[in-house]
Amino acid sequence: MVGHLANEAVWGGVATQYGAHAIDVILRKELGFVGVVLSDDLAMRAIIRDDEPVSDAVRSAIKAGVDIVIVGRFREFDQTTDVGRKANEAIVDGLCSGELSRTAIEGSVDRIRTLKLRRLK
Repeated sequence: MVGHLANEAVWGGVATQYGAHAIDVILRKELGFVGVVLSDDLAMRAIIRDDEPVSDAVRSAIKAGVDIVIVGRFREFDQTTDVGRKANEAIVDGLCSGELSRTAIEGSVDRIRTLKLRRLK
């Protein structure tokens, strides 16, 4: 699990957001980690400001290399929104617009599938 840690000098910003290279360079290349990367809850105030949609943070996390995004809610006091559906819509919109790479999504699916198969044995 990658938290909302920020280190501008070492990895270029917040680890779970696009522009940072904590996941793709440090975790994957330098450390050789091939497993699934999960985000911390993207709805926490460390990432989302009042004027920024959570859907933007979802797409940004995926572009940063997160395989599974965790989102507890889409608005501060909202307990009724179908968060899974909204997160899925953000990902599909990102794929359709070209903002998200199909290859990256397929890589995430493969890592998740591998993890699931190992757990079922």
